[in-house]
Amino acid sequence: MPSLEYALKLFTTIFTEKTLLAAVCTAIIISSLLGFMSHRLTYVFILDCAKKPSLRYTWQIITYALLHQNLVHLTGNIASLISLGLPVFKLVGGIMFIKIFFAGIILPSLSVILLPFLKGSCNYFLGASNGVTALIGALAILKPSSTLLFFYAFPVTMSEAFVGLIIVSFAFHVTGIFKSVWHLGHALGAIAGATIVLI
Repeated sequence: MPSLEYALKLFTTIFTEKTLLAAVCTAIIISSLLGFMSHRLTYVFILDCAKKPSLRYTWQIITYALLHQNLVHLTGNIASLISLGLPVFKLVGGIMFIKIFFAGIILPSLSVILLPFLKGSCNYFLGASNGVTALIGALAILKPSSTLLFFYAFPVTMSEAFVGLIIVSFAFHVTGIFKSVWHLGHALGAIAGATIVLI
């Protein structure tokens, strides 16, 4: 029986960096657009922590990343995924890219299921931003002095972006600023991305 590693290798040899990123982005865009139109799909896909989180809907530890709140949220995550995903893919290849991105999605959602107090005031999670912050964590290890345009305007190094992301995310989580965003998930995503690269 083929291993997961073999399946990932086969998958990433079929897809080049641009087609793999295009496939991931297309899946996110289509799912989000369908989610905008169907409350049922949203209910099935989002990680709803208003109820006691559980592994009853196991797929939600991944599928929450396929849906977005609105077009601004979707566009920002897709633009970030492309701009950060291409350099990560070029540096580590397809298998490692997939591991980094999905570690950033899965670690935060599992952490809130296993440790519900981490959710803070946020009742549900959706969006690919935890996977995107994993790419920041990975680049902070792989190319710490490379430049990131923070909010597409302010140049910072990847290591500064990583440290700043962790500090601001924890501060926002503790103070409850922007309660509809689970800031701790962004920090955990970045930590997951850096950890996968270091392992």
